[in-house]
Amino acid sequence: MAKQLNKTCRICGKKLMWGHRRQKTYCSKECQYIGFKGRKMSDKQKTAISKTQIGKKLSTEHIKNLKKACKGRLSPMEGKKHTAESRAKMSEQRRGRSQPHRQGKKSNFWQGGITPQDVKLRNSMEYSCWRIQVYERDNFTCRSCGDNQGRNLEAHHILGFTKYPKMRFVIENGITLCQECHKKLHYKQKAG
Repeated sequence: MAKQLNKTCRICGKKLMWGHRRQKTYCSKECQYIGFKGRKMSDKQKTAISKTQIGKKLSTEHIKNLKKACKGRLSPMEGKKHTAESRAKMSEQRRGRSQPHRQGKKSNFWQGGITPQDVKLRNSMEYSCWRIQVYERDNFTCRSCGDNQGRNLEAHHILGFTKYPKMRFVIENGITLCQECHKKLHYKQKAG
């Protein structure tokens, strides 16, 4: 039979019993969780804990049990956004790190190589450079209405992208237009 102490739980005030290894300060795991909640760990404590976890692998059964226990729980980031500083740190960590396990056929978005040639060209570096050179030549201003607000500018091919493949990346074949003027121009071309 466990001995009773003259101590009480720090959270709920219940009388405590002797523990297996040492004297208890909480009557249950729930009270212990409440007691530790909001406490800050020192860097020394954090490194000590992380060192004990190095090289440890969880069994598949343990992983299944963890998944079962977490099912239905919301993510701790649910409804929150990362700060600009944390996004920058994450970006910096990923920079230059290729992920061959997620590229091409190994990607979970792979659909058998169905991306059309037209889409590949429009997403290419050559196309991106062409667009920027057209914007710079036109001083980042719509040539039709003079809008220079930015974020709504588009580079338009004077001679069609698909009809004239040799003229796709010729800077003289491009003109800077705002989204509104670009829509009007294409509407006129379809109607006319």
